[in-house]
Amino acid sequence: ALADLERMLIMVWESRMTRALLGGFLAYHIAEVLLSRGSRAGEIAIYAVAFATGILLIISRPRSIVGFFPCACGTRKSVVVGCFALWGLVNIAWMGDWIAHLSYQQRDTDRWLAENLPSGTVLIGDVAPGLSMNNPFEAINVIPGLCNDDRPLEKYPSRRRVIVILDGKAKEAWWTKHYPLQVMNDRRVGPFNRIVRWPVGIYPVR
Repeated sequence: ALADLERMLIMVWESRMTRALLGGFLAYHIAEVLLSRGSRAGEIAIYAVAFATGILLIISRPRSIVGFFPCACGTRKSVVVGCFALWGLVNIAWMGDWIAHLSYQQRDTDRWLAENLPSGTVLIGDVAPGLSMNNPFEAINVIPGLCNDDRPLEKYPSRRRVIVILDGKAKEAWWTKHYPLQVMNDRRVGPFNRIVRWPVGIYPVR
């Protein structure tokens, strides 16, 4: 595919529908980096950018690119080498950023739960599975409209229950709507952890 990249790109460019699909796909990911997905308006804006890009590429009449790639990229060998070099640079950048900001918040929170909660505790919430990989607690994932959103706390009345959810500015509206007293800020226990970049709240159930 890389050795025949010039012909493939020309074919894509000359097909309006293919050009629109790939252009919209690229625009979606660029918009996802630049715009926030923390709100409904942000998500709508991301899809709107992708859709608008696709429409523009369908109705536009771009100039021919025949003959552009040979002078821009040189031989087929240089195209292949250039693509692999770009791939390597991108991965080195991602791995370097990960190593430079490496932390152990998830592990430390997992250990804090093991040390401070009694045995037999049930962790409930969409963050629960990620914080029970190295402790003995049962985790119940709760995702509204997808799984376990039918009275999750009432299903374990005789056991110690702890709600573990995204918190801070991103505090989950489903929990504040269905269990407002259980997730009041003054009921939060332990350190106010950040797992990667998301704050997590831990709330013992009354």
